[in-house]
Amino acid sequence: MKWVMRLYHALADWEGAAIERLLGMAVLHADEISIRVNTRNHWIHSCSGGDIVVKRCHRKRGPEALDAINIIPRYGVTGPADDDDRTRTVLVHDRWATYFKYDNCDHSLCGAHLFENPQTHRRRAPTQLGDPDAPAVAGHLPGSG
Repeated sequence: MKWVMRLYHALADWEGAAIERLLGMAVLHADEISIRVNTRNHWIHSCSGGDIVVKRCHRKRGPEALDAINIIPRYGVTGPADDDDRTRTVLVHDRWATYFKYDNCDHSLCGAHLFENPQTHRRRAPTQLGDPDAPAVAGHLPGSG
């Protein structure tokens, strides 16, 4: 275990710099996946942009985890709210409802997730996306016809 702590401390500066770079990007990708830790379910939460990926393990999946990890809550619009030249930022993710609770940035759905289960997306797209054209778009997904 001693070498794990040495590695953890050695990477702390890199991780801090990587997170700051991610926070400055116009587009940030977020995802999560479950993992077993000592026979209990935990979650790996990832944030990525360009060639940077930061992953954190947390025992929770919801806002408690994202707030504790503290990347997505700090990601958002830069510049004064009344400045027309401010930079808008976009968080790209699956349709997990927790991501939409963070209104400090715009949201975009990850295209890869649209192809996971087209039948589910056809049924849920109009209500989940709130887009009147969603049924027409969903009709063009593979497996929808």
